[in-house]
Amino acid sequence: MIRVGLIGYGYSGRVIHSRLIQSVEGLELRAVVSPSAERRRQAQLDWSIPTYSSPAQLFEKKDIDVVVITTPHHTHHFLGRASLEAGKPAVLDKPVTLTSEEAEDLITLSHQKRQMLTVFQNRRWDRDFLTVKKVLSDRSIGDVWWLESNVGRYGPTTGWRAERSSMGSLLHDWGVHLMDQVVLLWSLPRSLYARSHFRKWQGSVESFIRVELDYEGERTAVVEVNYLRACEKPRWYVLGDEGGLIVFGLDPQEKALQEGDVERAKGLSTLQISLLTQTEGRIGQRPMEPVRGDWRDFYHNVRDVLEGRGELAVRPEETLEVLRLMEKALLSARSGERIRLT
Repeated sequence: MIRVGLIGYGYSGRVIHSRLIQSVEGLELRAVVSPSAERRRQAQLDWSIPTYSSPAQLFEKKDIDVVVITTPHHTHHFLGRASLEAGKPAVLDKPVTLTSEEAEDLITLSHQKRQMLTVFQNRRWDRDFLTVKKVLSDRSIGDVWWLESNVGRYGPTTGWRAERSSMGSLLHDWGVHLMDQVVLLWSLPRSLYARSHFRKWQGSVESFIRVELDYEGERTAVVEVNYLRACEKPRWYVLGDEGGLIVFGLDPQEKALQEGDVERAKGLSTLQISLLTQTEGRIGQRPMEPVRGDWRDFYHNVRDVLEGRGELAVRPEETLEVLRLMEKALLSARSGERIRLT
């Protein structure tokens, strides 16, 4: 049994991580850390486990095999380093850290200490992403040359996510998932150009960012996070030489976890997927069933790696590459210039 200590019991820690951990055979949530007395009481009520007010108390425990860190972005480097220094493998919620320099430091330390370091890029197991991945792999719409990935709402960020010093940017939140998915599909681009807007909500974090990733003129990927989106856009808009794919809605697993059990996602239909293909010069459209994904597979992999019978599904070096790409995008948004990457 792999004994897990969880640092942070806000929305992500309570609704997502704790419920996923407890639903994976071979993992057991043993302790929760939160500076909030109210959240510690909630964790005790939820799981009947010890709670602590300080991460240092958790790092001293010999009955904790791995530490999961779900605190605000700017704390990931400090807490990740403290966990590795204590000889405990670390799982960081995304993004790995605020800066690439911090990520490089953690990766180096994990190698020195010979401790696992990984990042919760759970949306690699989203149904919509896996469906796009299948369509590209099957070449069912020919050679794909245009790919748009969008998320948004009409409403501001709040709390620590509204502050650039703790949040980073919109790319550090939803954007890191979208950038990670594009890199998995098409690897790293040759150049990029980004635009951002700070409108309406008057915060230090942008309300809109759009990144165009260019693959030497042959293919283009567009990533957009928009919190001023009064009009709906597709989650994915994909064009190939022989057709296209359009996806509306989000993967249902987060909603299922909000209701208490990721298994409920099997009965939720929150995605509308249409595949458009060419036959005898005409484009026909038909609905497509999504490829099933399971966020628990991330924690299945963590368990297997710690038991010495698996390779990391999310390597920290991959998340470092994405973080560097995000930093270049933010630089482009500030300067208004296209940035060449190779």
